[in-house]
Amino acid sequence: MIGPAQKYLDLHTHHAVAGPDIFALQSCLMPAIPDTGFFTAGLHPKDAEQFEIKDFEATWNDPRCLAVGECGMDRRYPDLPRQSALFRAQAQQAEILHKPLLIHSVRTHEEICRAAKDLAPTIPWIMHGFRGKERTLFSLLDAGFLISFGAGLLKDAGNLEPFFSRIPADRLFFETDDDPSTDIRAIYALAASMRGVPVDELCAAVQANFRRIFQ
Repeated sequence: MIGPAQKYLDLHTHHAVAGPDIFALQSCLMPAIPDTGFFTAGLHPKDAEQFEIKDFEATWNDPRCLAVGECGMDRRYPDLPRQSALFRAQAQQAEILHKPLLIHSVRTHEEICRAAKDLAPTIPWIMHGFRGKERTLFSLLDAGFLISFGAGLLKDAGNLEPFFSRIPADRLFFETDDDPSTDIRAIYALAASMRGVPVDELCAAVQANFRRIFQ
């Protein structure tokens, strides 16, 4: 699935791949199936009033769809109870399909952890685009989540560096999300420096995580 020249894995992106050395999972927030490439698909909290779970069934069953999401909860959008119900329904669908769950959370980490406790998932749950405090991060790790870092790592490096190296390598991913100006190579370079390891070693660890979880 990942080509021999594709050194960098971009777990979650909304824009075109930036180079031949990058393997990227495109994020699909609409039920329509993309023409090419591997992707993830989910009902984003911002679309909680626009779509239903059934709208995504064909998309999730496409063999190129490798994960359910991004989905989750976000306090910037209305009707948190509906967001919660849709998130839990998507988590249950991910269990049925045996596909990982890619999670969007803005100020709802406690609710997401409560859902994990209630649903006791057997498939991996990945928190995408993490930007938060040490306590929140390690509570997620203790609950079994994997963590993906994006442009927030470049902006918050000073706050994250004291504990970033303590994140187990087998729980890490990196992404560019919806910012076309973010270079995934820069994120890996900074992350490797913060962890005190060569970039190639970090790339290999992330690819091993991907193969273990997605393949």
